[in-house]
Amino acid sequence: MSINEISKKFVLSKYTLRYWEKVGLLPAIKRDEHGYRQYSEIDQNWIFYIKVLRIYKKVLEPHLSSCPPFYLAR
Repeated sequence: MSINEISKKFVLSKYTLRYWEKVGLLPAIKRDEHGYRQYSEIDQNWIFYIKVLRIYKKVLEPHLSSCPPFYLAR
């Protein structure tokens, strides 16, 4: 799938997808003969996983401040 299709499917900007690849959250995305990114099913699974982690971070973050510090160090 192209970056446009992935962007629509996961409701993410193309910039976000490129950034995640740049910083290493996503593995290097394969390119077609014209240099366009082509996202495999495995790449899509990673995108889904990252989105889920971001959602849980937003849900859990307010509660982390009330945890004793030794819980956060694990």
